[in-house]
Amino acid sequence: MAIFQSKGEFTAETDHMPVAPLIGAAVGARANPQMMSLLASIVQYSSEAIFSRTPDGVITSWNPAAERLYGYSAREAIGQPAGLIVPPELAPKLNEFIERIKQGERIEHHETRWLHKDGHIIDVSLTISPIRDGNGRLVAVSVIGHDITEAKRVKEELDRSRQELERSNRELEQFAYIASHDLREPLRMVSGYVGLLDQNYRAELDARASEFMDFALDGVRRMERLITDLMTYSRAGKMEPFKAVDVENLMMEVIAAQVLTIQETGAEITYDPLPRVMGDEPALFNLLNELVANGLKFRGAAPPRIHLRARRDGPVWTFLLSDNGIGIKPKDRQRIFEMFQRGHSQRDYPGSGMGLAICKRIVERHGGSIRVEPTDAAGTTLAFALKSTA
Repeated sequence: MAIFQSKGEFTAETDHMPVAPLIGAAVGARANPQMMSLLASIVQYSSEAIFSRTPDGVITSWNPAAERLYGYSAREAIGQPAGLIVPPELAPKLNEFIERIKQGERIEHHETRWLHKDGHIIDVSLTISPIRDGNGRLVAVSVIGHDITEAKRVKEELDRSRQELERSNRELEQFAYIASHDLREPLRMVSGYVGLLDQNYRAELDARASEFMDFALDGVRRMERLITDLMTYSRAGKMEPFKAVDVENLMMEVIAAQVLTIQETGAEITYDPLPRVMGDEPALFNLLNELVANGLKFRGAAPPRIHLRARRDGPVWTFLLSDNGIGIKPKDRQRIFEMFQRGHSQRDYPGSGMGLAICKRIVERHGGSIRVEPTDAAGTTLAFALKSTA
C-alpha cells in the first residue's frame, strides 16, 4: 500500500484500487502516513460496503465489500454518479440526506432499497457521514452499507407466519365458541328428556336399564362440562386491557369461591404476601381458581394442603402453587397442559381434561409460561410467571 500527500490532503491507495481518498482530510492534515495506512486497511478489509462521494455526488472510492454488494467493480464505479445504485424514486430521499449531512448531521441505520448491477433490489442499512478537512470544510461523504436483504426476508416470513397464526387462532376461538354455543341447545333437549325418563320411570326399570340410564345421565353431565370448558378455553384467548392486579386479593376471592369444597375436604389454603402484577383481572382469577380447584380435586388420603408463594425474577414474578396431593408423573409433566390430556382415569377423577390447558392459555396470553416444578416433596408444585407492575 502506498500513501500519497497532495496539497495538504492524504489519499490511500492499494495495488487493487483507491480505497479511502480524503481519509487524511477527515482526520486533519497532521495525520501521519502510518495512521493513514491503518485507516485505509480498515476500509479495504471491512465486511461493510463502504464508498465515498463528493458533495455533488461523484463516487471517489469503492471498497471490495461494495463490489460484492452492488456488483460494480471499483473501476466501473469510481467517477460515476452515486445515483448508479439508487432507484430513481429514492433519489430525492438521498439528496435530502446529503443536504442534512452538509448541515452537520449524521444519518445512522437508515433502511432503504438500492440497486445491484444486474438490476435486482438489495435491502441495505445505511450510515452516512461527513468527511471534513482540517479546516472543517466538507470535502466528501462516507456511505457505509450493510446488507439486510436476508434479515428482511426472514422478518417478513416471520411476520406472515405470525399474522397467519393470529388469524388461525381467531378462527379457532370463533369455532370453539360457536360450536360450544350451538351444542348447548340439543344437549339441553337430551338432558331434559333423559331427566324426565329418570324421574318418571326409574322405578319401572330393571337393574340393567337403570344402569343404562345412569350411563346416559353421566354422559350428559360430562358433555355439559366439556362444552363449558371449551367456552372457557375460547374466552381465555380474549384478554381485556391489562392493569395492575393485586394477586393477594384474587387469592382471597378464590378461597371464598371454593369455601364449600374446602369445608367438605378439610382443606387448608395458605399464601405468603403476594405482589401486584400486570394482567387481565378476570382471567387471572380463573387461573388461580382452576389451579386451586385442581389441588382440591387431585388429593390423597390426607386433607388437602395448598400454599401459594412468589419470588421476584427480574422483571417478572414467578408464582409457585404447591399441594400435598397425588402428584404428577414425570412423563406427564408436559402432556397435561395440552387439551383433553389427563394424568388419571375418568373414573377416578372425572373431568374434561381442559383445566390445565386453560391455565396455560391464560398464562401465555400474559406473556408467561407455566410448568411443573421438580420437587423432592410429595404432591405437586406448579410454577408460572407474570410481569411485575414495577
